[in-house]
Amino acid sequence: MYVMTINAKDYDDINEGTNAKNAIEEDTVLPIFDVNPDTGLITTAVCCLDREKTPDYSLQIVATDGGGFKSTGTASIKVKNLNNMLPQFTKDEWFVEVEETDGSVLPEAPILTVTVNDDDEINNFQ
Repeated sequence: MYVMTINAKDYDDINEGTNAKNAIEEDTVLPIFDVNPDTGLITTAVCCLDREKTPDYSLQIVATDGGGFKSTGTASIKVKNLNNMLPQFTKDEWFVEVEETDGSVLPEAPILTVTVNDDDEINNFQ
């Protein structure tokens, strides 16, 4: 998947090159992104990025020329949220006892409050 393109220019060396220090997947020890040294195109090297696991990446980009000179930059990548986490109630069941009423008097406070957790960044519970 296309992420971004980086560019480095060296006006006194036509043989300029680029390289990058990549983010590494901890489980597989494989790179998470591919950086094309000729075009500067950054793409994902793994199937999927998980915002709940790693919301931000910072890649150190180093441009080197044929004379040994270097310049560094940073590619900051923020993973956007995909609503893919199931909401989970904090309990399986809640119990409450309420007084019988004829309906002429309504309680001032809620009778029961339930809580739910959802690891997605944006939630819309109904």
